Amino acid sequence: MFYFLLLALGIPLSDTAVKPVTAITPEELIVCPVEEMPTFPGGETALKTYLEKNIVYPAAALKAKVSGTVFIQFIVDKTGLIGEAHPVGSFKGYGMEAEALRVICMMPKWKPGKQGGMVVSTFLNLPIRFTIPPPEKQPIKKRSL
Repeated sequence: MFYFLLLALGIPLSDTAVKPVTAITPEELIVCPVEEMPTFPGGETALKTYLEKNIVYPAAALKAKVSGTVFIQFIVDKTGLIGEAHPVGSFKGYGMEAEALRVICMMPKWKPGKQGGMVVSTFLNLPIRFTIPPPEKQPIKKRSL
């Protein structure tokens, strides 16, 4: 009866067989959390300055008067490079996730994390707050003649 149900459901018996698991080498392992977290060059103050200098408030968000915090998850690999960045959590839209990704992907190398005295790749979640700038700091709209 069970065999008949599997055939009726379109599930071939070969798909139920145990499949070998490929081994993960220590170089591919992503450790989280780690004893020593990755750090931006110059520390948290430098990271804040970098974000303030490079984030361009999306025009669509400015026009819609939308603000909020976007969370981006990424990997800092063993060499300090950023990879696999993507937004997580609730989406704000209006170009905010795209802008956060743009700025994160152009970051300089970080100091990688360490576990047991060894350099390892690890995940980070970075909140990026979009606050509507005051009128004097908003981009000047060019008028056509």
